[in-house]
Amino acid sequence: MFTSPLCLYDISPLSDGSCAVLLSSEKTKSSRSLEIRGIGHGIGNLSNPPGDLSFSSSVTAFQGAYKEANLKPEQIQIAELHDAFTPFELIGAEDAKLFPRGSALRYVKEGKTHPEGQLPINASGGLKTRGHPVGVSGLAQIAELQSWMFKKERFQNGLALSIGGLGVNNFATILSKV
Repeated sequence: MFTSPLCLYDISPLSDGSCAVLLSSEKTKSSRSLEIRGIGHGIGNLSNPPGDLSFSSSVTAFQGAYKEANLKPEQIQIAELHDAFTPFELIGAEDAKLFPRGSALRYVKEGKTHPEGQLPINASGGLKTRGHPVGVSGLAQIAELQSWMFKKERFQNGLALSIGGLGVNNFATILSKV
């Protein structure tokens, strides 16, 4: 046990890693192209009131990404959310307004976030499966979204959340099929 209630497998392993993504400003006819539809950035602090399970920096980042993409949370079909610690996935899903506040755990238990569920979250297994190569994790999430978005026709819009520090420097990215 690290700190109650978090145990060994609730914390992602720090690891080495790399990721590459090909970006182009040219229009393509590739059937595997995605558009970066929206990006949001939030900076916060760790002075949330006790019991407040939210990162203001994530909320700001999600709002910016949704606004730039001209999309609403209910238009997201798949997400890769930073989960260096197990609760971060739940907090991120609620901060993104993918689920009502206080309900993310119930949706996970009901299977709605599983790879074949209504709204897959971290279908890749997240940071606890891939490891957490600090500085690369956010781009790896984008690569995972791209891979998953082309496995299913229904995945038109994907959302990624990358957290820097302990929830104080966060980026949200929305990808859409072209």
